[in-house]
Amino acid sequence: MKESFFALMETLHGGINNISSRFLAGAVGPKDQGCPELLQAVAQAHREWEMAKRVFESVTDPDLVDYAIYQVQAAQKHYTYLLRRAKEEGLGPQERV
Repeated sequence: MKESFFALMETLHGGINNISSRFLAGAVGPKDQGCPELLQAVAQAHREWEMAKRVFESVTDPDLVDYAIYQVQAAQKHYTYLLRRAKEEGLGPQERV
């Protein structure tokens, strides 16, 4: 069970990392300066998601595996929600000329 979940998480992780790396690495445009709290929340949520994945990878007790899965899923949903919200606000990478 843990192996199949881990494979699924790796697939999701690759896609979300692609999106988030473009988002977090982009230049901050003039519109972004109005909402630094949201950008900070996105970065914090990404760190929490990464930490939850590390915990999942390290647990060995069967009782903790379910908890770790829940933590990874919750952190991932929070992160993707904030990314979507930031995109709706027009925050994120600006086109470089």
